[in-house]
Amino acid sequence: MLYVKDADEVVLWCSVATSFRDWTDGSSVDERAKADDLLERAVARGWVMHHNMDVWRTTVPVHGPNGIWPMGGAWLSTQLWEHWLFTHDRAALARSYPVMKGAAEFFLDVLVEDPATGNLTVVPGVSPENKPKCRRDPRNGWTRGASSDAQILRDLFAAVLESAKILGREAEDADVLNEIAGKRARLEPLRIGRWGQLQEWTEDLDDPGDHHRHVSHLYCVYPSAQVTPDEPALFKAAHTPIFSALLQIVDTSLPSIAAT
Repeated sequence: MLYVKDADEVVLWCSVATSFRDWTDGSSVDERAKADDLLERAVARGWVMHHNMDVWRTTVPVHGPNGIWPMGGAWLSTQLWEHWLFTHDRAALARSYPVMKGAAEFFLDVLVEDPATGNLTVVPGVSPENKPKCRRDPRNGWTRGASSDAQILRDLFAAVLESAKILGREAEDADVLNEIAGKRARLEPLRIGRWGQLQEWTEDLDDPGDHHRHVSHLYCVYPSAQVTPDEPALFKAAHTPIFSALLQIVDTSLPSIAAT
């Protein structure tokens, strides 16, 4: 049974597609019920999960400010769509559709318009485990939009729209589907920053000296396919954070290798 869900668990991106999907069978209903109880007080539809779920099936933020990552449920819901793409299991998609739709509905209610861009964004936005180094308080990783937030939502919203077509739910869920389509079109776009990098945040806050091992903003390359070689400028910009992260690996690994 898969209980731990964390931004670090990128090794499990292919788990649902390859039928290792126990977390959905054993926890989704319970998690949505717990989340719904909290959201009734927050006046938002749907459900949300932050960066951690454990054997006690907690969905609320843990670890203080660093525990705020509202994309957890949205990210996991995209795996349900991947399962459909790999298996075409219609019964499984029918079970998954309410979970995906609920995750999307939460963001329909909490997305806000960025006054600087006019686009819709998640606030607070968090790029998992990384923080803009230029901020006065380097402990605070909250921003008015992380690139990975919009990337995940773009996939989630598309998955709900396509699932509704496959399952014949377009008329029944027309209102929410129209809202999803409209807000998907207004999500923050991918941006190329001042040093040729695919930006990690809506603002150009990336630091060329930041060699952090997490490259969450490359979700658009993998496991998604929002950026491909067919878009050479964005594809080239995606290489820059990879090389920056590799520098961190070299800097931390070579001394250990030399000492052996």
